[in-house]
Parts: sequence; structure tokens; C-alpha cells
Amino acid sequence: MKLREIIKDLNYTQLENFSNYEVKGISCNSNCIRPGYLFVAIKGERFDGHSFLRPAINKGAGAVILQKDLPLRKKVAKILVPDSQAALSSVSAAFFGYPGKRLKATG
Repeated sequence: MKLREIIKDLNYTQLENFSNYEVKGISCNSNCIRPGYLFVAIKGERFDGHSFLRPAINKGAGAVILQKDLPLRKKVAKILVPDSQAALSSVSAAFFGYPGKRLKATG
């Protein structure tokens, strides 16, 4: 799926170096990044995903979603959002075809 389709409903505040490439996967874990993936930096209780930008980009991330406006050394698409955890939910839903819309509650 193209990056433009994945971020169309995303509430971003800044977009730099945009390239409408074919996104191969999405992860907030830099160890899972492969070429063509979208990396989402999430600040957690013990770790800050923004600390792992360089490894994610070096492994081939084509775009990164951040909630801190940090400079990037390599030219990848940088998407700045107010809440990267909410952004991960939004882009994952888009990437996987909005599976929540197909779920039915019974019982």
C-alpha cells in the first residue's frame, strides 16, 4: 500500500521529504524494521522510540512518524504528529484494510 493512502486520515502537523513509496510493513520496534517499512517512534514508560530512529533508518525505513521534531540525517519521509501512539493505531488500521469495520459483536 502506498504511503499516501496510509496517512490520509492521520492528524499530522508536519510532513517533510515525502515520497509516495510502497510501504512493506509498519513497526514501532526498530529491530523489526526492514527495507520499505514505516517506523513509528513511541515514547513509553521505560524507552523512547525516538532514540531508535538511526537504527530504524539504517535498516531501511522509508518513512518515520515522530511526536518530537528531531532532525534526520538521511532523507526519509518525516511525519510529525501530536500523538505517535494514536498515529500507530491509525496507520496500522489503514495498512491492514480497517479490520475493525469487519468485526461483528455477538452474544
